[in-house]
Amino acid sequence: MKAIVQLSIRLFVLVYSMTVFAQEKDSILMLTDELREAMNETLLYGDIFKREHSISLVEAIRDIPPGKALDVAMGDGRNTFFLARNGWETTGFDIADVALDSVRARASRENLNVEIITSSYEIFDFGSEKWDLIAVLYSDAICGGCCAYDDEFITTVKRALKPGGRFVYEASTRQGLIDMEPEAAKYPFGCKENEDIKNAFLNTGVFEIIHFSVETGISDWDPSGRFEPVEMLYMIAEKVE
Repeated sequence: MKAIVQLSIRLFVLVYSMTVFAQEKDSILMLTDELREAMNETLLYGDIFKREHSISLVEAIRDIPPGKALDVAMGDGRNTFFLARNGWETTGFDIADVALDSVRARASRENLNVEIITSSYEIFDFGSEKWDLIAVLYSDAICGGCCAYDDEFITTVKRALKPGGRFVYEASTRQGLIDMEPEAAKYPFGCKENEDIKNAFLNTGVFEIIHFSVETGISDWDPSGRFEPVEMLYMIAEKVE
């Protein structure tokens, strides 16, 4: 258990450092390599992720036909595979190159219609009006801690979704994260206010909130490895423009 916590803290430090040194190219390249190594270790050996799909995806696709879906920072592929099994043409990307080799092997064995791309968030091409669904599930690290405060990310999602496309988001709240791992309080992870992510999408003028709730639940990602109930945030937004 101690090794799991130490690995999680290492991830906190690396992601935070990337936000601090965002304008220093050499530092970012070095930190990206370290983050890739840490994510490979987390996905291959760390027991801090559930292996089942995220519950928000079930609600997000319940009343819409399958289309093209993007799983951002796909990890071990659990959500990518869930969408593919339900008829979606699914693409997932992640920085963890070694871990993705095993994900590709699983996809091949199951003959799933998925495209798996090794890429960081910064260089992945989201395209324009390309996706019917974009999933960001326990992946706020790509935005430095809370995607509500990353204007470039919000703009990217807005551009990349087709009209009528949906954005699905699931994460522990900041308090939930701190309850799981008190060390997280030292770093700016999680939104300051729970409704910040909802307001960021509403402020674009092109999204309708289909579902938003803050409730007690079990996080799919628990840096402590305990998987005990904490405060969670769930959101589904639909592009109406």
